Amino acid sequence: MALFLVVLASCNSTAPKPELVAKVNGEGITKQEFDELVRLELHDYVGPDARPTAETEAKIKNVVLYRLVEEHMFTQKARAIGFVVPDSDVETELASMRNQGGKDGAFEARLRRADTSIERVREAVRRRLVTLRLVERLVGEVQVTDAEIEAARLARPLGPTPSATPSDEPRSQTLDRLLTRKRFAKRAQVMGEIRSQTQIEQLLDLGRRIRPPSG
Repeated sequence: MALFLVVLASCNSTAPKPELVAKVNGEGITKQEFDELVRLELHDYVGPDARPTAETEAKIKNVVLYRLVEEHMFTQKARAIGFVVPDSDVETELASMRNQGGKDGAFEARLRRADTSIERVREAVRRRLVTLRLVERLVGEVQVTDAEIEAARLARPLGPTPSATPSDEPRSQTLDRLLTRKRFAKRAQVMGEIRSQTQIEQLLDLGRRIRPPSG
């Protein structure tokens, strides 16, 4: 009878919940995943044998946590609208990472030094591809009118005051510059709208709130 009660208690016990570093709309990001990706980034940033400075480590942690939150945010959006990235595209990206690693086995050795797995990296690659492609889809096609091109060509380089003669900049170059500016503005708008609809809870104390990486 006593043995039965011990077994029953064991079956009813719940596994300890994983430690979280953040929540995105209530969905947790585990500290284990965060730590593994931080080790990978540090490996690439300072090398496998070098010891990072406290400032470098803090910067990498901010970058990784910000990216994880952003990618989870867009992955949730993708699930909501049925947007997916094919498995074949993820495997193609992984193959490219292996090739960039140099000699055979270098990529796997990098994972071992970071104490992470190919499955973890595959998840990260999928989230990154989903984020990049979903943003591009939501941004959509950007157009520039002839009037906008001419106005830009008449504008002075250092201010809005019109010039008497058009800029020497080729028209095609002006078009590319305006398209890039409009895409950037639309991308910022799309990302801002999704962030405004997202509840983010930072649980890891980095000494400050996470913020977009700089430089």
